[in-house]
Amino acid sequence: MLEVRENVSIMVGGEPWPDWESLTWTAAINEAARSLTLDVAPDNANLEKIHAYFSGRAPIVVRSSHVDGAEGDLVFTGKLDSKMPGMTSGRRSFRIAARGTGAALVDNAAVHSTGRFRSMTPKQIAEALDETNCRIVADTGAGIVIPRFQITPGETVFAALERMTRDRRLTLRGEADGAVAITKGATGRRHAGGLIEGRTLGDSSATHDFSKRHHKYIVRGQSPDGTGADSTEIEEQSEDDGVEGPRTRVLIADKDLQKSDAKEYAQHLRDRAAGNALKASLEQPGWRDEAGTLWTPGNLVWVESPWLDVRQDLLIERVSGTQTKSDGNGGGSKASLSLVDPRAYGGKKGKGNKSGSSWTMSEDE
Repeated sequence: MLEVRENVSIMVGGEPWPDWESLTWTAAINEAARSLTLDVAPDNANLEKIHAYFSGRAPIVVRSSHVDGAEGDLVFTGKLDSKMPGMTSGRRSFRIAARGTGAALVDNAAVHSTGRFRSMTPKQIAEALDETNCRIVADTGAGIVIPRFQITPGETVFAALERMTRDRRLTLRGEADGAVAITKGATGRRHAGGLIEGRTLGDSSATHDFSKRHHKYIVRGQSPDGTGADSTEIEEQSEDDGVEGPRTRVLIADKDLQKSDAKEYAQHLRDRAAGNALKASLEQPGWRDEAGTLWTPGNLVWVESPWLDVRQDLLIERVSGTQTKSDGNGGGSKASLSLVDPRAYGGKKGKGNKSGSSWTMSEDE
């Protein structure tokens, strides 16, 4: 594999930290905070400095550029979670772990004077529950209004938000600047070039798993408004023509439900199951596409491999970028990409999709 090396700069507590051996950052479409592991260069002469810098909740910022002299793209903004000094057979090590500032929503309990919300957007509810003033953003597809929502005592902010958004085709994604994005998932953006077997595709594997797909999805529930059958006996369904029936999944909604919500939820269950049935894992040199853009969760990339039986756009669900300072084997920058069919996150089947007929299914107008 061709060796590619990023120009990485690390700031700890507002000061440059050049003495490191390797790092890995991870961003995912369904995680509210990015993560970072960093192996600090062990140095007895600077032992006190190392422990002083990497202590408490030290702020850490990582930037990277593929062009010499450039400031670099923001990759990670967060705070130290833990430090792990160690000694093995005379070799010293010092590893730290950090998460994006959005981790505050993952760790903190959802506290509110009433715990009840009416006619508010997911962003408004998130901001009302966020005591740490974590920056929360929402894309245009996340501007829906939630008629009613109530937190469960003891749950974290993230657990409450995930419960609120999961049946509305929304997800929580940690951003490079530490913000938390409430998003439909699929960004609609496409990476330049493509990953093609025999040309640009590196080490790779795919999983074609049909076990979680069903022919029919039925959602049942009740609405707090009204007394007729349309309120007390709500039932909607969606079908996946790519699966031979009878094969049915029934879901009983665990919260108040509107008839229109039930139909959308049934479609969401169908699309997510079909999308998650096709997954791929790829390892590529460098952290960027052909145009120099960092691999980004939610973006599309064309993948073409006869051996993997994949010829279509896939959506990046997770990306991990690693780099070591050593030369030769194990050196340089690498990206590990986890991809799914875009329908898992509200995307559509691409017009150029030439994957096997197993991925045919109903498409809503």
